[in-house]
Amino acid sequence: MSDSKPEVRLLFSSPYPIWHVVSSPDGLTKPDVEIFQILMSLEGQGLLPKDVVCSDYRCVSIDRLPVIVNNGIDVFPTNSVIYVDFPDKAFEYGGWPKVLLVLNSKQLSPTWEEVEVTASAEKLEAIRKTHRTEILSEDGSKYWFSRLHEDDPKVTTAYERLYAKYIPGDAQSALIAAFVFAGSEWSPQSSHAL
Repeated sequence: MSDSKPEVRLLFSSPYPIWHVVSSPDGLTKPDVEIFQILMSLEGQGLLPKDVVCSDYRCVSIDRLPVIVNNGIDVFPTNSVIYVDFPDKAFEYGGWPKVLLVLNSKQLSPTWEEVEVTASAEKLEAIRKTHRTEILSEDGSKYWFSRLHEDDPKVTTAYERLYAKYIPGDAQSALIAAFVFAGSEWSPQSSHAL
């Protein structure tokens, strides 16, 4: 990690800010800057909401930037399953250069719900409307509902419990900010990212 203060350039401010953090990869994909220092600095200047560090983070390839600008998230439909965590884990994905999404944790929902089989028919039917996979526990006492396909190797695993989420509402309001991590020569125009 670099001890010098990184250069952070505002690319867009509306409907959510998108910054370019001038950086290079430290290793294969992790930037040579400290993201929490950047977040705290921008929060202190009133450019990000208070407690932004308590958000969920997702990294994707730079080629997803136009979709993010238009939709607030890199997937379509916007309520598709995404995987989020703290920046250190998120930075493992997306190659280089990459985009880090800062998402409002309160506007994301887990892809799964575990329910007693004795739950009301109304509750079970409501869950089935948003979670296509239904797995009965080995002892027959609970249902595991998931938005993942039943053949997905992550369904019912700790990985799903910890990282799998979706945005049930407006993805543009769930996105707090996005950060492009790329060298100083990068620009949205030169890379045809937008």
